[in-house]
Amino acid sequence: MWWAVVMLGLLARVLTLAWVRLRGPQKPKVVGGTSARMQGILDAMPTLHKLPSPPLGIGGTVQLILMFLQMTWEEWRFDTVYNVVVEEVHVTLPGKSTPGHPDIVRLRWVSDKALPPPAPDAPIVVVCPGLSCYSASLPGTSLYPGLLAKGWRVAVYEKRGVGPLGTPPIKEPVYHLFGHPSDLHTVMLQVQEHYPKAPLHMVGISSGNGVTGSYCSMYADQLKNLRSCLLLIGGEDYNEAFTPPRSNWLSTLLCDYVLLPAGKERFAARNVEVLSKHSKKGYDSVMSAPTLQEVYNRSMLHFSGYTDREEAERRINAFSGGCECLTSMKVPLLVVATEDDPIAPGGPKDSWVKVITHCERAALASYPNGSHVGCYDGWHGKKWVDRLAVEWVEAAEADGGKCRVPFKKT
Repeated sequence: MWWAVVMLGLLARVLTLAWVRLRGPQKPKVVGGTSARMQGILDAMPTLHKLPSPPLGIGGTVQLILMFLQMTWEEWRFDTVYNVVVEEVHVTLPGKSTPGHPDIVRLRWVSDKALPPPAPDAPIVVVCPGLSCYSASLPGTSLYPGLLAKGWRVAVYEKRGVGPLGTPPIKEPVYHLFGHPSDLHTVMLQVQEHYPKAPLHMVGISSGNGVTGSYCSMYADQLKNLRSCLLLIGGEDYNEAFTPPRSNWLSTLLCDYVLLPAGKERFAARNVEVLSKHSKKGYDSVMSAPTLQEVYNRSMLHFSGYTDREEAERRINAFSGGCECLTSMKVPLLVVATEDDPIAPGGPKDSWVKVITHCERAALASYPNGSHVGCYDGWHGKKWVDRLAVEWVEAAEADGGKCRVPFKKT
């Protein structure tokens, strides 16, 4: 009688969609962005004014599975569609409790083989990928076509310790699961030097939201051409990122059974020689961590690059203790969240919503459906989150950079 169960499930979905249509148009919840110019940017984005319609109203778990399958397919065919130019950037950690630990991070410039090169002053979108992702995974490269079709440049930032197979290991015993904002600042300054007339926009995806948001909080007023920041699905204090307040069996499964071994392999095992030479005890501690949050905690203790934990926290985690840093954001910033995100069930914490509600240049858009970067809309397999990214950059460009505080020379 399995067919009867399937039919009943389909009928339930159809009835649910019919009820949604009878209720009329629904909108995502948008709070914050109280300044007049920020409101103008938000008003210019159609995807912020209508809820997406996933096929048959599929829920977060199914969207997550579809996203994983799509990501795998896109990664497999990535080299046939895109050209990639790798730019290596030499970075050094600032601070009193570090010897600097000079190393290399990478910026991968992605272009469509079928499109002409952008103009020298074309907007540049710098993308910060997920936890252990890179230019061919992100997760999912469906973001590229819409951005590249506009004639914009797209560059993917790869922090210390990540990259495709064959990427050289780290030179110094330093990595951070979310990335060092100071490394990213060195990269952004170099991008601005290469293209001095091009406006810069930043897009974080999943765990990439951490370094993107922290960077904009710490350095936005030191980068003349930075126009906006978009954080797609996720964002949290690193000390609580993998222990969501509304955790359930699925979030535990994803963090501590799926992402845990991947995190250990990509960050620690791949760099076993240099890490063990620095601290065999620290390496063994990371590799024996029972949860992903413990991997983060132990990595921060042994391999952050700082001997003073307080300084490390101050220089790496702008969201330590909450998101109050968004109240003084220097550029337009939008956090996009989904309430059925299996990594952070229920969406952003109430304390974050409360703070962002009163922010001038930071806003939060919360959608009831979309999973973790699944975000399917309609039967064509497109993602509303990709469309929203294009709308955001277009709206910020139309603002002409006026919705930001004056650039501060350093």
